[in-house]
Amino acid sequence: MGFRALMIEDSEVFQRVIGDILSQTPGIDSVTCAPTGKDGLVQLSTGRFDVLFLDMVLPDMGGLDVLRRLRMHPSPPPVVVVSAAVGAGSNLAIRALQAGAFEVVCKPQPGQSMDPVGTLRGELHRVVEALSSRRQTRIAPLPAPVPERKPLEPRPALIQKRSYRATWITAIAVSTGGPEALSRVIPLLPGHLPNPVIIIQHMPAGFTASLPRV
Repeated sequence: MGFRALMIEDSEVFQRVIGDILSQTPGIDSVTCAPTGKDGLVQLSTGRFDVLFLDMVLPDMGGLDVLRRLRMHPSPPPVVVVSAAVGAGSNLAIRALQAGAFEVVCKPQPGQSMDPVGTLRGELHRVVEALSSRRQTRIAPLPAPVPERKPLEPRPALIQKRSYRATWITAIAVSTGGPEALSRVIPLLPGHLPNPVIIIQHMPAGFTASLPRV
């Protein structure tokens, strides 16, 4: 079963362009459009959608307001921001990721590409493929248990005594909403923490340089 997509987009041009791209994207079953943030939130409260494609500049409210209100939704869909205001490294893009966006895609700018629609199509196809992989990972059945086998006795000649010094590390792995979570967790870490901290953050290319400044 494919995704039921909701698009919140006020531009009639991009309603048509993005709608056509999504309608032809493998993995998308249906596309519904809402021209304002308020209309989109109403659609989310009355219908069932698997993914939301969100512009950040809307006539009635900002995209960040939509993302914040989605937190009150009992089961919010993953949000893909598609906006001209989220170029690589932009502060708004980082704030959208902090607010829980799954991915950000910048609308093509004039003169940026010889094939702006093709570029946008490629970006949206990539995101839908990532969402599909995420869904399959979540619903994949558990593998059958492997029968236990009696361990082989090691050969004395191969046994080598080595001394190791155990070192503890703190690992923090985050994905959607990770920047916001990190901004809350990291200040709570003690300053005298003796072990190293490793952070794994899923983030679109072009935004990692801005993460340490969040």
